Amino acid sequence: MRDFEQIKHNIRQVLQCETTAIGLCEKLFSPDHGLFSQLAQSEEERRTVASSSLFLEAQSRLRELQLTEATAFAKSVDQAQNSLSAGTFHWKTEGIHRSESA
Repeated sequence: MRDFEQIKHNIRQVLQCETTAIGLCEKLFSPDHGLFSQLAQSEEERRTVASSSLFLEAQSRLRELQLTEATAFAKSVDQAQNSLSAGTFHWKTEGIHRSESA
């Protein structure tokens, strides 16, 4: 028997604590072990869950995290492009050294 209230509580905790889109997606939406899949076994239950306010809140939080991550990535790309075009980007390689034992 599934404890719906405990699962919903766990979903709310994930929504408050998870800071990455991938982490949130894995914990909530994974078909194998995601919390939402634990709430719904049948097609009818999945439809009910998908239209719930908690599911819609989770989707909104996922989009928010994705946007934050995409914005940070775009900023990093801009910084890298600016560094490359300004000639201030330095590539450093280190050689591999073998120690010879006697």
